[in-house]
Amino acid sequence: MACSACCNSPCSCGCGSFTTGSSSGSLVSSLIPCVDAIRDLYTQFGARPYQVMLVWTRWSGGERGVGVEEVVREELLLPTPKLGDMAALSRNLSPVGVDEVGSVRIAEISARFTEDYLVGRCDDGSTIPEDQNFYWEVRFPRADGFGPRRRFVPKSAPMLDSTKFQWSISLLKVSEDRMRSGDVGLMPFYEIDPLPELKRTVRIPIAGFAKYEAALGRAMRQEVFSKSMRTAGKAVRLLMEDITLNKKQIFWRKKFARGWRSQLGNQPSSVRLYNRAPYAHVIEYGRSAGARPPPSDVLVPWVRDKLGLRGAAAKSAAFAIARNIGRRGIKPRPVVRDPKVQMQVQKLVTKVVKAHLQRAVARAR
Repeated sequence: MACSACCNSPCSCGCGSFTTGSSSGSLVSSLIPCVDAIRDLYTQFGARPYQVMLVWTRWSGGERGVGVEEVVREELLLPTPKLGDMAALSRNLSPVGVDEVGSVRIAEISARFTEDYLVGRCDDGSTIPEDQNFYWEVRFPRADGFGPRRRFVPKSAPMLDSTKFQWSISLLKVSEDRMRSGDVGLMPFYEIDPLPELKRTVRIPIAGFAKYEAALGRAMRQEVFSKSMRTAGKAVRLLMEDITLNKKQIFWRKKFARGWRSQLGNQPSSVRLYNRAPYAHVIEYGRSAGARPPPSDVLVPWVRDKLGLRGAAAKSAAFAIARNIGRRGIKPRPVVRDPKVQMQVQKLVTKVVKAHLQRAVARAR
């Protein structure tokens, strides 16, 4: 290849191009460990009181959104990168809480990492498998170990600035943050979706949907789906109440059964079922032995209701129970993740939505 400066091949003016071997033997690459050690002082001095992690999860159903999501790999980025202004995230109110939206920029990421690594690709550059998810997570640890976690996905390609010995990347905030304990999932959220192409926590396909789609206009189709999924949500909520009441191992199951609520999801073809009970995640995922005991005050109403104790006796019993829970933990009693429950929900939602679609098609003729 001819040099653009001297037009000779090979080059006779002494210019050089960057090659594969140039990166490993350059002055910049030799200084990266030194720069990383200096940046680590920010963490040691407490100037960066957060953790930035890369997380890979796998779905048990063989593809994203199908089955149960489990963490298969998580790695802490060190030295701790520089986190952009979190005030750039705005908070949107919803019937079940607050969703954060927006983007932040992460800078001063060690230059020893590769672009493939920072975007979750395999070492050979191949894409993420169909049954896996990849995301960034920013965590703010607290003294009790249960700091908030925020999930992000890459918004831009990583940018390497060799003169500053750093990578930088823009991240987009997404929902479905991990629980503070590290468990994956939207508990107490449970999202149902009858369309195969819209993948949620549980995918419930409706056989022969194409004929309904062809018979209904777009506007009518969205309206019909909204109504049908709202009706399906109410039906599933009653089903979950009945299922919960029959699970005798569930702690304070009558109150838990009354906590089920439903709302339309982000798409007109989806509905979210969630439980308002403050201990819903403990029922679903359990509590590890040796962890910090729960506040005894929250157990006093249960002691009054179940044991009939009052006053100081109720407080004393609640304290003993909380201490025992901290020591022994609580076994998980899956409700949402129970395959039998998912099958019941699938049959019910399919039946309700199909009935609505059939009536809508009949009226449209």
